[in-house]
Amino acid sequence: MTERQPDWSTLPPELTYIIPLAEKYGQLQFEDQIDDFIANGSDEAKQELQNLAKRLWEDTEDGHLAVEYTMRLSLVEHPESARIHFLLTLLTELGYS
Repeated sequence: MTERQPDWSTLPPELTYIIPLAEKYGQLQFEDQIDDFIANGSDEAKQELQNLAKRLWEDTEDGHLAVEYTMRLSLVEHPESARIHFLLTLLTELGYS
């Protein structure tokens, strides 16, 4: 079975800036993967994520829009939604949101 590729055209235009980080970190979905990143992720990667969290939650509408997006689209049928969901989960686990 072929993994479905994200269709980023479903993402609201205001959120397109999170695509690169969703692609990069949105596949960390399991607890052991997240724990490994927390323990071993580079300071540069963590800073990159902290900057994203700051941008998402300083403009409250962006953060809420991202959450609404993941709630609206099936995580199973829409890998783009899943990647954003898991990215937001990682930000939460890191204590950035």
